[in-house]
Amino acid sequence: GLYAIEPFATNGSGVVHDGKKGNIFILKKDKNTRLPLGREILEFIKDSYGYLPFASRWIVKIFGTKGILGLNQLENEGILHQYPILTEEKGKLVSQSENTFLVETEKVTNTSK
Repeated sequence: GLYAIEPFATNGSGVVHDGKKGNIFILKKDKNTRLPLGREILEFIKDSYGYLPFASRWIVKIFGTKGILGLNQLENEGILHQYPILTEEKGKLVSQSENTFLVETEKVTNTSK
């Protein structure tokens, strides 16, 4: 199976809440979209990331600033989910990282590296 481990660290109390929208997206459902830009970006996302999270800056790197418009369109249509920025209850710093592992019968592969 495919597993993700997401450790969080904070210099606060450890109570974390969802804040404003961030820059990390994930493909929520694969369905048709009307606008050509959205279709082009969706195909790129499916081919490059599948159902794994990705950063909006990676889309902008390929599609330029119009990539943000496409991401917003896909989110509004329920195709993408945008993760919120995590905030600590007292305003302290929060960091998060992720490692994804493919666990097979004979081996484990870290696909994040």
